[in-house]
Order: sequence, then C-alpha cells, then structure tokens
Amino acid sequence: MSARIDAGFPSAMAIDPSTPNVVYLGTSDGAGLFKSTDAGATWKRKKAGIVGTLVIDPSEPSTIYAALNTARGNGKGVFRSTDGGDHWRSASKGLPRR
Repeated sequence: MSARIDAGFPSAMAIDPSTPNVVYLGTSDGAGLFKSTDAGATWKRKKAGIVGTLVIDPSEPSTIYAALNTARGNGKGVFRSTDGGDHWRSASKGLPRR
C-alpha cells in the first residue's frame, strides 16, 4: 500500500455504504482506480486506466462498476468487479457504442 496516490486528477470517488472506511478513487490522467480500506490514509491501485465513473452496488458492496478507458488489455467500456476491485470483467455487453 502507498501512503499517497501519485496521480494529479481525481475524476470519480465512491464510498462503501456499509463500510465507510472503504473508499475507491478513480483518476482522469490514466493512473487508474485505487482503493483505501482506512478512509484514505493508504491506497492500493486496483486497475490502470482513465476512470470516468465509479458505482458501488449498495446491496452487494464488494461489487463495483467502473467506466474505464484502459491503455491495454480490455480497452474501454464498463467493467465490473465482484471482489472489491481485485479482478475485473467487461460489463459492456448490450450497451450502445459511441
């Protein structure tokens, strides 16, 4: 874990409604998506890329949705994690393309 995020442009934030010490922060400069489990004192990168939006499922807080544009791998779109950000899968199927 890092005591700070080496990114200049926060673009999205989500706080776990059942555990407020868990915070997710996305950046618009490509540094990615970060997670804190201690209310922001330390952070761990969970996914690289440009983050536009973050949403935590209120009925299942370990499920997170993120609108991402990644430089490699899966490309861009909506991604879903069901384990608090450790693993991600595309959730863009069926959504309109721009």
